[in-house]
Amino acid sequence: PAALEALRRRHSLPQRFLLFVGDLTRRKNVSGLIDGFASLARPYPALGLVLAGHADAPSAARLDAHVQEAGLSGRVSRIGYVPDAELPALYSLAEAFVFPSHDEGFGLPPLEAMACGCPVVCSGGAAPENCGAAALTCDPCDPASIARAISLLLDRPEERTSRVAAGLRRAADFSWRRAAQATEAVYRAVLARTPLPVNEGV
Repeated sequence: PAALEALRRRHSLPQRFLLFVGDLTRRKNVSGLIDGFASLARPYPALGLVLAGHADAPSAARLDAHVQEAGLSGRVSRIGYVPDAELPALYSLAEAFVFPSHDEGFGLPPLEAMACGCPVVCSGGAAPENCGAAALTCDPCDPASIARAISLLLDRPEERTSRVAAGLRRAADFSWRRAAQATEAVYRAVLARTPLPVNEGV
């Protein structure tokens, strides 16, 4: 508890907040997340949105303008890059982790959130596949879809509890050791089917 409160004070985090972690680029659809959050601002007056990650100057200016236009000044916080050592506490403090990316490679942050007991809303690329049924999914092109998925976690304690438990189980399926073993298995399977080239100069 002391570590969590120290992190809350360090970043001036609200008591209740949604969390996004990642580069604040267009591909990550942070603007869509802000639009989805805008429809939740009135029914959840104590809820904030925290954006953790690097943003270059043009991206930061674009997002800040979007927040102001949406009437969310003071409700959305950009806290910049957060060191890996602080991320578990940040995930643990959040009401939900929201990752409405348009396109994603592996999508590590949703699994990190799950491992910390934070329920996840995600979309785009491999993130829903990796999270499986443990995460709620949304249409990244539809802010109303993003808001509906978030509302399920906020309005239904049993849904949140179920997703947290499923997320912990799902995250436990992933480890660097398993990733290395699976990669080795692929290499061995390819080598078994492919004759090695003959170097006639040797």
